[in-house]
This record gives sequence, C-alpha cells and structure tokens, in this order.
Amino acid sequence: MAFFVDELKDHPKSVTTPAAHRYGSRWCHLWTDGPIEELHVFAESIGLLRGWFQKSRWLPHYDLVPTKRIRAIMAGAVVGDIKSAVKAAYRKTNNMPPGVRRPAKRSV
Repeated sequence: MAFFVDELKDHPKSVTTPAAHRYGSRWCHLWTDGPIEELHVFAESIGLLRGWFQKSRWLPHYDLVPTKRIRAIMAGAVVGDIKSAVKAAYRKTNNMPPGVRRPAKRSV
C-alpha cells in the first residue's frame, strides 16, 4: 500500500466554487492504492480533516494545497499520475486486464 500525490495544478475561478478559492487556486490530490481507512489515518497525520475527503466513484481522494502536499511527501507520499490511477481503478472495478481498451459505445 502506498499514498500518492499528483502535481499541483492551477484551477481557475471560472471552474471552481468561490469557497474553494479561499485556499488559493493551486492544488493537487492525495489518494491510496490501499484501504480508505488507511488514507484517512495518513490524511489526519498531515493535518487534514475527514470532512475534506471526496468520495469519488473512481478515485476517492483529498484535495491538497501546496503546503499540505509538502507535508504529505515528507510523511512518505509518492508523486504519482492521477490519470493512471483513475484508469487502474476503472479497470479493477470492471475486471479489465491491463492493455485491454474499454469497448466503444455504439450509436443506434
């Protein structure tokens, strides 16, 4: 099991809520390939509140501002690619082996 953070990304005000911008416009994500409860324990150890957890269908995660990202890395999180993680989670959920592409939707 590991904890991962992706690269910081700018999120313009036009695509996020005003409340989110109270913490700035740059953030990233924290996720795990292990049990969610372990993610909560790790998140709490770097100062995150459980209420900030986002139960996404494909990749449950926390959003991190730059200072929390630094804390996560110092606590052992590895820099990873969130797009790959989402694809892996999708494949796992749908029992798809690596390398097999999702069937295209047919239009009738």
